[in-house]
Parts: sequence; structure tokens; C-alpha cells
Amino acid sequence: FAAMALHPLFAKLTAVAFLVVAVQHAVRWYYWKPVATLKIPILAILYVGYLWLVLGFFMLALSLLGYLAASPAWHVFGIGAAGVFIFGMMTRVALGHTGRPIKAMGVALAAYLTLNIALLIRVFLPLAGINDDAYLLAAILWVASFALYLFKYVPILVQPRIDGRPG
Repeated sequence: FAAMALHPLFAKLTAVAFLVVAVQHAVRWYYWKPVATLKIPILAILYVGYLWLVLGFFMLALSLLGYLAASPAWHVFGIGAAGVFIFGMMTRVALGHTGRPIKAMGVALAAYLTLNIALLIRVFLPLAGINDDAYLLAAILWVASFALYLFKYVPILVQPRIDGRPG
């Protein structure tokens, strides 16, 4: 990114590269058959996180071309690609490493939903000129999603494995 400031052409070339990366990841995501995962939410959330990565590269390319500020793109990467994906893995790992079936239900699904809604609000409402309320609501939903995780998974993580195995 530092080289982009040297000449405007670098920004355009980088934007093209990001568009290519976005398309490549979108094709990969599509061929992984994401619709088939909708019946398995604990797997589907990982596909959602990966889709945010695709959108992040696309939005970053738009920002480099001057059509969009960079902030929404970086929030899609941070909250969406990283946050959603890591959150999904946290729920999988907490269950699997404690000997429980790897299946998300109830509270975990609500946490997935609140986290993704937080991202949508944080990224897209400011694009419509709704800033302060969007930031506050997105922050509340972000905190709520992690509070739901703590409510559901702390009891699981502090108890012994249910299958009696060590760990």
C-alpha cells in the first residue's frame, strides 16, 4: 500500500489485482457449494466468513478506484472475514475439543446472526449517511454476539470433556 502513494497508476493496478483476487475467491467459494451447507449452520458460518473476504477485496478495489471510502472495506475484512470466520471456528473448536457433537443450535445461531447484522449495519448504514446510530447499534450487536458466546460456551469450556477423554 505504501507504493500506491507514489503514483496514481499504482492504485489502479492494485485495484485491478484486488478485483481479480475477489473474482478468484468468489469462484472458489461458489464451487465449494455453499448452499449445501445451509443445513449445517456451524459449517455455513465459515462459508459466510469466506464470502465476506470476497466482498472485502471487491470493496477495497472500489475504494482504490475512488468509488468508496476504504473504511467500509476494512470493516468487511475485520468484522466479516476475520471476525465471523474466527467466531465460527471458536464455536466448532469449543464443542469438538470438549467431546461434544459439532452442531450449532439456539444461542450459537443467535450469536452468528447478531455478528453478521452488526457487520451489515456498520458497513452499509454509514454508506447511506447514517453514521453515529449505525456505529452504536453495530457495537451493541457485536458485544451481544460475544456475550451470547460467553453465556453458551464458558460453561462448556470450564467443565471436563463429556466423553471422559483427557484435555
